[in-house]
Amino acid sequence: MTGNKRNVLLSPLDWGLGHAARCIPLIGSFLNQGSEVTVFASIQLIGFLRIRFPDINYIEDKTPSFSYGLNGTDFFRLAGMALRMKRAVRAENKICEEICVQDKYDLVVSDNRYGFRYNGIKSVLITHQLQPIPPPFLRFGNQVMKRFLSNIYKSFQEVWVPDFSAFPGLGGRLSHPEPAIPGVRYLGPLSRFSEFPAAKTQPDPYSVLILTSGPAKHRNEMAEKLSDIFSNKDCRISVAGTELNNRSDIRCFESPSDIELLTLIRESGIIVSHSGYSTVMDLFEAGRSAILFPTRGQTEQQYLAQLHSDSFVVAKRFNDIAAIAEDHNKLISTLVAKEDILLRRKNIQMINLR
Repeated sequence: MTGNKRNVLLSPLDWGLGHAARCIPLIGSFLNQGSEVTVFASIQLIGFLRIRFPDINYIEDKTPSFSYGLNGTDFFRLAGMALRMKRAVRAENKICEEICVQDKYDLVVSDNRYGFRYNGIKSVLITHQLQPIPPPFLRFGNQVMKRFLSNIYKSFQEVWVPDFSAFPGLGGRLSHPEPAIPGVRYLGPLSRFSEFPAAKTQPDPYSVLILTSGPAKHRNEMAEKLSDIFSNKDCRISVAGTELNNRSDIRCFESPSDIELLTLIRESGIIVSHSGYSTVMDLFEAGRSAILFPTRGQTEQQYLAQLHSDSFVVAKRFNDIAAIAEDHNKLISTLVAKEDILLRRKNIQMINLR
């Protein structure tokens, strides 16, 4: 996947934990080859990765991270984020240059950080969003966005896509654009669970796991509101990704190890999560269906939820989850049926990889 022994500088985007999580198998692969890895990331992502890789090098990124609430994004927020992104590309390029001048690296790997590259060193971009889907009110800017991204992709020596090469894979047209983009290399899905052997576990139908994602504020809101929905269903609730200090009736795992999280996923009869791409990869690897709902205003998550609606229970809006949870027995039987579809799809993909 990653070539020969190298001195690698790797930087994941600080938008929740998803980008850092999908770098876990990549870092492991580099280390297994004898490469030295340095991670440039926010203090939160450093803490997340240091638990798994305590002996690699870390440089703290002190630039501000994104933040949003359960109300998601509207026109003005998106417009502001677009302006910040352009500034971020220039800032990331300058920071990467400063780091590379101070030390000798053979490879720069950037997970969705469009400016984190250095002209004197082979630089690789990891992304599943080769063809982002803008909201309807921004479709007029499609051509501008395509030109912007085309220039970004050309500025990297390679683009690595964490998906299957055959359409639709897990990303659909997000990761399989028409026309195809030159220099793209499909790695297959990158999940933190890929190193663990398969295990047969009987899920508890009255155990609910809430997989929070996104920035800290969003994770807390998500855990609070989903806990309220399922606390009235005589279910045992676990939350992964944040703490609820005022809820002693709920088990919280703010930063579970990968095997702890995988065990929770395997044992829980009901899993609720956003339809972010890293989460979809992890659930696919674990062979588990779930209730998926997109963050409001995030068209990528809306598209992914619809794309995988045959193998996941999809709530188009957060408020739909309460209605879906109303008939517990029906929900469990639906999840079991959709999980069978997911497992069949996974088996086909694994056969095609051989």
